[in-house]
Amino acid sequence: MIKRKRGETTEQFFWRNVDKTPGHGPKGDCWLWTAGKTSAGYGQIGVSGKHEYAHRYAWFLATGVWPKQLVCHTCDTPACVKHEHFFEGSRADNQADMKRKGRGVGPHFQGIAHPMAVLNDEQVLDIRRRCDQGEKIRDVASLFGIAHGTVQFIRARKTWKHLPEREVSIGR
Repeated sequence: MIKRKRGETTEQFFWRNVDKTPGHGPKGDCWLWTAGKTSAGYGQIGVSGKHEYAHRYAWFLATGVWPKQLVCHTCDTPACVKHEHFFEGSRADNQADMKRKGRGVGPHFQGIAHPMAVLNDEQVLDIRRRCDQGEKIRDVASLFGIAHGTVQFIRARKTWKHLPEREVSIGR
């Protein structure tokens, strides 16, 4: 975590952690927040003892008022803090913006097509089989090099739901 320098104001800390180097974002003109971020990539900053999204603070710096609604990104870059890339809107406005751009609609990535997948279909079916046969979750997790919780979700069919319930054997 990046800490504030002694005597540094929130605004000074903010600008020290903004990368204005060209080449970021879809048009190459995003300003990226480089300090703490959420798991979704949105910048976070402490303001008056509270966590605030960095793009909301950027809105405040640019306008002098805190937004009453969401601060939505026209550039679709979560770490962007460039005020010209924002609009204030409701959740419905944000959803409509996503739909207009073809994001958040249609089939979601499943299985091996998901960019964060570390297993393939055969491995998941093997994990299910092993769990169904009574192998300990920690042993299965260790065997596949994955987290205990990942095995639990696979066993409970909370993830990899698109796979058949049982392996289908053809030609027997």
